[in-house]
Parts: sequence; C-alpha cells; structure tokens
Amino acid sequence: MAMGCGICHKARGRAHKPALLRRAGGWQVSEAGQNRRPRTAWPGRHGTELKGSAMGKMGKYVVLLVVLGWLGPAGAALAAENLTVDAFYGTWKGSGEAHSPGNYFALTARDLDVRIEAKGAGFSVAWTTVTHPGGEGSTAKIKRKSSTIDFLPGGKPGVFKAARPGDPLAGEAYAWARIKGQTLSVYLLSIDEHGAYVIQSYDRTLTGFAMELTFARIRDDEPERTARGKLVKVAD
Repeated sequence: MAMGCGICHKARGRAHKPALLRRAGGWQVSEAGQNRRPRTAWPGRHGTELKGSAMGKMGKYVVLLVVLGWLGPAGAALAAENLTVDAFYGTWKGSGEAHSPGNYFALTARDLDVRIEAKGAGFSVAWTTVTHPGGEGSTAKIKRKSSTIDFLPGGKPGVFKAARPGDPLAGEAYAWARIKGQTLSVYLLSIDEHGAYVIQSYDRTLTGFAMELTFARIRDDEPERTARGKLVKVAD
C-alpha cells in the first residue's frame, strides 16, 4: 500500500512539473503541460529579443515591407510604361558639354535648342547646337549646326521612321526614332567615304520639369564623341 502511495505521489509530482517543450521549433515551458507556441520573438541588436510593443511595431514594418515588395514590380512596370510622343512636345533650351574620348581634356560647351511638335500623321524634331570651343588661347570659331527630321509611325508601337529616309551609300543619313519609357531617342546612320559606318544617337529623357540629353557618336564600334546636357521647357 505504501508502495502504491509512493507511485501515486511520484505520478502526482510528475504531473505538477512544468512540461519542457522543444525550443528549436519555438516552443516554451508550459505550466499546464499543453503544447502551445509563445508570441514570436524577433532578434534585435546584439542578439537581444524584441517582444510586446516592440514586436507590434516590428510587425507593422514587416507588413509594410511585404506590401511594398508586392507593389514594387507594379510600380516599376508603371514607371517603365512608354510615354506618348506628345509628352515631348514644346520648345526646350539648355546647355551641356561634349567630350572626345581620344582627348580627355577636350571639353566643349554647347548651347542646346530643340523643338518637338506634331506634324501631319507624325511629329517633327528640329534642333540646334551652338559649340563654344574652350581652352586658353583657342582660336576656334563658334559653330552653329541645325537639323530637322520629320517622323511617321513605323508600324510598331513606339517606333517611328523618317518621312524621307536617306540612303547611307549616297552620303545621306538613315534616321529612325523610338520611345522607351521616358526617353525619345533619335538615331542617324551614315556611311563614310571609306565604308565605315557612323551612328549618332540623341536620347532625350524627361525628368520632372526638365529634359536630359545624352548624345553619342560611334564609328565602327569606336566612340568618337559624347555629350550630356539639360534643357528646360520654355514654350509649348
């Protein structure tokens, strides 16, 4: 009988001992002996744990990050949508600098004007570049160059062809344009007297209330000149 009581006492002792639950899975000591998970403890600085109100704040940040992560691709897709050409219409004026890769110190200042407007079934781009040769003792004269090209829809979204396509083998430039995202690009392809191809690209990107110009001229894969500038809209 005493043995039986001892067994009962031991059993009662075990019943009153806290149940040790698995820590690896996030379990904790349960006085009731029931398997239950505690509130999640987030690691903080120096290995500390964040619980209670800190956990609540952290949870809000986590939810916000998840939402932003979900909206991120959608936001990027919206930003990547191609503008229509009328977004570029107007008269823009500004300045920039040109650089020749073969001569690192050969920088020239440029005044930049461009007029983009609707014309017929397409649009027209007319631009003028005034070059101010720099450098002490420079005797180079100021140069002024103007070009105008009319474009028509090219049969593909965001792609345009020149209304009067030139023949590169006849010394003329073949031109086309495209709109990608916020940028209207104009390309001119020509062939020199030695048969080398020369391609010029004018990327005009809308950035808020300004337009950024990036110009490059490449001859047989070799960069000949680059230029960058910023313009502002002065008339519709």
